[in-house]
Amino acid sequence: RAHRRLALKWHPDKVADPSDEVAVCVATQQFQLLQAAYEVLSDEAKRRQYDSQQSWRVPRTPATSEDAPPWKRQRGASASATAEPRSSAS
Repeated sequence: RAHRRLALKWHPDKVADPSDEVAVCVATQQFQLLQAAYEVLSDEAKRRQYDSQQSWRVPRTPATSEDAPPWKRQRGASASATAEPRSSAS
C-alpha cells in the first residue's frame, strides 16, 4: 500500500504543473528512487544482500567539541572567552 501511495504521489505524470521543469525533474528522481527501493524489497535475494551490507550500529560521538559537526557544538564557551567585556559608560 505504501509503495502504491508513494508511486501515485511522485509519478511524473501526476505533477500539478507539467510546464514546471523543476517539479517534473524532482518527481522523476523521487519516482526512480521509489522504484529502485521497491525492486530491492520485493526480491528476497536482493533484500538479504542489502541487509547484509548495511551496518546497524550507532555512529560514535566525537571526543571533543571541535570534532563535532557545527550543529552539535556547544555555544558560548569559546565565544564568551574571546569576546571583550563591554564597558558601561554612563
